[in-house]
Amino acid sequence: MFENILSALDTKRPSVGEQIYEHFLYDMMTGKITGHVGELNGKVVVPDEIKGVEIRTIGAGAFANCTGITSVEIKDGVAEIETGAFSGCGSLIDLKLPAKLKYIGEGAFMGCGSLADVSIPDGTAHIAERAFFGCDVHGKIKLPASVEYVADDAFGSD
Repeated sequence: MFENILSALDTKRPSVGEQIYEHFLYDMMTGKITGHVGELNGKVVVPDEIKGVEIRTIGAGAFANCTGITSVEIKDGVAEIETGAFSGCGSLIDLKLPAKLKYIGEGAFMGCGSLADVSIPDGTAHIAERAFFGCDVHGKIKLPASVEYVADDAFGSD
């Protein structure tokens, strides 16, 4: 039985402070989604709370290369999406960003080539380098007045 549990974790193992909830790995000390367990397909809903812990951040590479994800809804407690969090999710078509989002990290959605429409919520202040690089959103995106920094190549392509 122990071997089955370990194989379900793929190559990602929880570190100190990390817990498993459904298909998420999260750090109960920081309120950060740090990864996932098993294969993800279809719609993924990132909660704003897990077992009383407020989820504030989606960590670097947490869902990177999850090619089965077609839709992501991030609940409103999340304020930061770190580097490469959803990079390489080539089947991602639909993205709902949280109202309290402040920061979109470098390459957060890079290589999500099926993603064609993104609404940046009012209150977002920072969109880092290559955040949406390789996505078909260039020229279709409206930036709210709250945005203080947008990298030159945030929405570019090769």
